[in-house]
Amino acid sequence: MFKCENGKWFESHRGYDNDGEPFDEWIEVPLTKVPAVELLNEWESLVGELAEKSLELSECKDEYARKEFAIVFQSDIPFKEMYGSASEKTRKQHAKGELSDLDGQITGLEVSVDYLKHRIELLKYVIRTKNVLIENQGH
Repeated sequence: MFKCENGKWFESHRGYDNDGEPFDEWIEVPLTKVPAVELLNEWESLVGELAEKSLELSECKDEYARKEFAIVFQSDIPFKEMYGSASEKTRKQHAKGELSDLDGQITGLEVSVDYLKHRIELLKYVIRTKNVLIENQGH
């Protein structure tokens, strides 16, 4: 039995404690030792997670753009009195401060999406390599 946690793969091994009671011990194994079917299941799971995170990122960016537009172009904020300028640059800088929570959320989602893409690429590489090895063994 195999499981993946935080990008690391573990295989279950039956062990026995001092009283002779059985327990499962999880031992880390290299990715190349994981059966292709397990890798495919993980790949499918990651693709689903990537789709969810990508959608969440897109929605978050849309919300940021709507709120930024409202602050910069539709608000009654006295930018000239507050900053000595009412230029678009000043307004956008103010909006960035107002929207810092959303900006942090966007950054976190971008990191998650990037990480998932890398994991998927690694799994695709290993799956392809395993397929080539299986095909070569058959000939």
